[in-house]
Amino acid sequence: MTATAWSSLNDLGTDAGTGGGEGFVASPGFLVSEKAVAYVKAHPTESITFSGTLSPGIKLKNGTHVTAVPDAEGYGYVYLNDRPALVDTGSRTVVWIE
Repeated sequence: MTATAWSSLNDLGTDAGTGGGEGFVASPGFLVSEKAVAYVKAHPTESITFSGTLSPGIKLKNGTHVTAVPDAEGYGYVYLNDRPALVDTGSRTVVWIE
């Protein structure tokens, strides 16, 4: 597995999670870097009001500002209803939310 912040569980081999180094946070369908989560929590942005159920897999509307996560190419974050959420910027899909 290459050094990315997140991976779809479908892309992981049988050795997933057994290597040393970086820890991961469980999120349905994704592995999320603990380092990225810590960064997002330490750098809040203005919260966006969201109506509906907040969970991994929701897609953000085009035009929603997503802040980049350093050292995590292709991923960013927003705060939804005062909760940090990590986003795959290519698909605009939330991959983790606190």
